[in-house]
Amino acid sequence: MPSMDEASAEYGLLAQAVTHPGDFSSVTYRLHPRARWHDGQPVTADDVVFSFDVFKKNNPQLSAYYRRVIKAEATGEREIKFTFDSPKNRELPQIVGQLTILPKHWWQANEPRRDIAATTLESPLGSGPYRIKDFEPGRTITYEQVENYWGKDLNVRIGRDNFAELRFEYFRDFTVEFEAFKADQFDWYEERSAKNWATGYDFPAVEEKRVVLEEFRIRNMGSCRPLCPISAAANSAGRRFDARSTLLLILNSPTSKSSTVNISASPAILREPSLLARDSREDVSSKSSKGADRRAVGSVHYSVFESRRWKCGCSEEQSARS
Repeated sequence: MPSMDEASAEYGLLAQAVTHPGDFSSVTYRLHPRARWHDGQPVTADDVVFSFDVFKKNNPQLSAYYRRVIKAEATGEREIKFTFDSPKNRELPQIVGQLTILPKHWWQANEPRRDIAATTLESPLGSGPYRIKDFEPGRTITYEQVENYWGKDLNVRIGRDNFAELRFEYFRDFTVEFEAFKADQFDWYEERSAKNWATGYDFPAVEEKRVVLEEFRIRNMGSCRPLCPISAAANSAGRRFDARSTLLLILNSPTSKSSTVNISASPAILREPSLLARDSREDVSSKSSKGADRRAVGSVHYSVFESRRWKCGCSEEQSARS
């Protein structure tokens, strides 16, 4: 999984170890022995090979992305070797490590027989810290925490995944999304406009200090995001917006229905609310909600601008990476 404060750095999640020859002509990954799907089945080398083959066959974008990887083969019970079309490419071992892993046994089960190339509304089987609880196509999706998640004690997961429930709302229009935020419909918002950041935050919740304006440095990229403004802008209050920062707004409403958060969809950002929750789950939820039942839930509520979702192709199952 990618580091949030190091450029071009990733750490193993499903992968316990990785090795490659000096000429970078191949790379071999070893799976973590405790890695499990949500049905209790182990994540296997066959799952990795299956995933690589089906993505190259059915996904034009990934077929191009992995075009220099000519073969994936299981070389052991938990080892997978990827062979490249030529040596000396230092980036390919890391690119291969970004592969989303799918459960072969689930997709190829006899009953029901599933077509991996067909559209489906069946909730897929995953191996991450959350599973799909319910959804309304095109409107909302809710994830629930997996209590016996196999990787909860890994160093890359410490301090993360603190919420019992994550809820995402989808919007087709930025203006509608922002108005919903102002109306206390969700609690976390990422500002995309320097102009709006300078002029759009004069509504009552800001004056009442129920909206907290925060700026977070982007530390894991050598250059600015494609959607981030390049030129700096400042308003009369002295707030600054530049290419090195992303602005996140946290709505701490005393009438909030739950510990809720809103964020724009991207594979990295999708799993990051817990980075802000360094406390225990009980501590985090108690700061955001008064009711005991709400504290027990500790849910997180997001807003997602739908057009960006399709650009990044994000889903919770992308947390299952080799």
